[in-house]
Amino acid sequence: MKDVLLFLFVMSMPFSWFAGSWLPFIVCATPGILVFYFVVVGNLNRNSLREVFGKMRRMHVRMDAVAKHARRLSSRRHGWQAALDQALTTLDEPAIHVLVSKVLRAEGYRPVTDRPIDSADSDTFLMRKESKHVVVKLIPKPEKVTSQSEIYDFVRNMDDVKADKGLEITLGPISRQARKLAERNQIQVINRPELAKRLVANRKRIRQRKRRTDETRESNATLDLVSLN
Repeated sequence: MKDVLLFLFVMSMPFSWFAGSWLPFIVCATPGILVFYFVVVGNLNRNSLREVFGKMRRMHVRMDAVAKHARRLSSRRHGWQAALDQALTTLDEPAIHVLVSKVLRAEGYRPVTDRPIDSADSDTFLMRKESKHVVVKLIPKPEKVTSQSEIYDFVRNMDDVKADKGLEITLGPISRQARKLAERNQIQVINRPELAKRLVANRKRIRQRKRRTDETRESNATLDLVSLN
């Protein structure tokens, strides 16, 4: 290969002389210049390149470890959601009311009337979130299918109390037409998988709040000991 490059380099000079142009010389000399650059200059900078490659290799190992950890957390979270999704179908209605009450209160919903949301007397409640009135309807029966007629009844309930929007939490299926009608009338629909997801998020939020409380308590205790000394 070196002999071929040398032959082309030498023979390009007379061709360039007779042709009156340096183009043949440039075309034939370019591969040799590139080979010289990558071989000679690469050997001179081998130590610095080795350090760069080492950093890239360590970064790749670190990113791979982070990706594996994220996959483990994701599978664990989806496992919790799948287990809750199945467990919600086996709970009785009062237990469903209590769980939904905790989730809504954690997300900032507050009851407007004196009837608590965990009351089993009714499945429709008037609540408030960020100075907006929201009609919340709970369907705790997994076999109950939400149809368009029920969405129309929900819209009438919203008009009666002059609510800004609606929220339907259903453990059963909802038809496609009913879902489209709900979206057009500012009604958010939470199905059973979404409810399980919010239960997991609420559990995570409670654990984080408890951890922050413990850290604050430990910090205050340390400050008290320092002040006593």
